[in-house]
Amino acid sequence: MASIAFIMIIITCISAIMARSLFEEICPKNFDNLAKTFFSLFTLLTLDDWYSIYQDCAEHDYASFLLIFCLIYIFIINFILLNLLMAVLVDSFQYTLETDKNKHESTKKDLNINQRIEKNFNSLLEDYCDKQRDDEITGENSIKIDKLMKDYYILLENLEFRMERHEQLTRLAQKAMKFTVIDQDNRKTTAKK
Repeated sequence: MASIAFIMIIITCISAIMARSLFEEICPKNFDNLAKTFFSLFTLLTLDDWYSIYQDCAEHDYASFLLIFCLIYIFIINFILLNLLMAVLVDSFQYTLETDKNKHESTKKDLNINQRIEKNFNSLLEDYCDKQRDDEITGENSIKIDKLMKDYYILLENLEFRMERHEQLTRLAQKAMKFTVIDQDNRKTTAKK
C-alpha cells in the first residue's frame, strides 16, 4: 500500500508540474501556481466538479488538449492506481480471514484429537473397573492386564506424537513470525532508501 501511495504522489507531483507549465497562461484561475494546480488535480482525482475546470478553460484554443490531459490523469490515478490500492486492501483482508480460519480449524482438530484420546482412556478405565468387579464377583483373577497395558501405552505414544507435532508447529509459527518481522524491517529500510 505504501508503494502504491508513493506512486500516486509522484504521478500527482509530475502532473502538477506539467499542468502548471502547460496551462498557466490559458487558465490562471486553476493553474496559476502549484497550490492551485494541486487543488485542481485533487478535484480531478475525486471526480468532483472536474468539468467546471474544463469549462473555465474552454474559451481558449488548447481546451481539447486540456480535456485529453484531464482524462489521462483521471484514468491513471482514479481508475488504475486507486483500484490497485483497493485490490491490495481486499487481498490483505482475505489473507487475514483465511489465516484465522486455518488457525480455528487446526485448534478444533487438536481439540477433537484430545477429546478422542480422553474418551479412549476413559473407556479403557471403565473396562478395567468392570473387569475388576466381575473378577471379584466370580472370584477369578484372570484380568487381561497385558491388553490393558498395551492399550495404555498406545495411547501414551499417540499423545507423545501429538505433543511433538504441536511443538514442531509452534516452532514453525515462531520462525514464520520472525521472518515476517525481518521482511517488514527490510521493506521499511528499502522504502526509506
